[in-house]
Amino acid sequence: MKRGTRKLIPAPGTPKRLHTFGAYNWRTSHVSYTLNHRKNSDSFIEFLETLITQYPDETLVRVMDNASYHRSKAVQAALSLFEDRI
Repeated sequence: MKRGTRKLIPAPGTPKRLHTFGAYNWRTSHVSYTLNHRKNSDSFIEFLETLITQYPDETLVRVMDNASYHRSKAVQAALSLFEDRI
């Protein structure tokens, strides 16, 4: 086997993936996260709604990378709805 190539090992069943959306509260060092089978705009918006529910009296600061679902029209619309909180 050449260096840098992946060896696939057949296993029964189907592969499953979980994606994590996370947030860090630097005041309390608490980490909030959700697990989702999909990494898309809808699951990211659900995560934002979860954060707003968990921190009802706080303004949230977002730091996002350049993922395509962060730039989608649905996420941008949700962020404009939550702009007084996020």
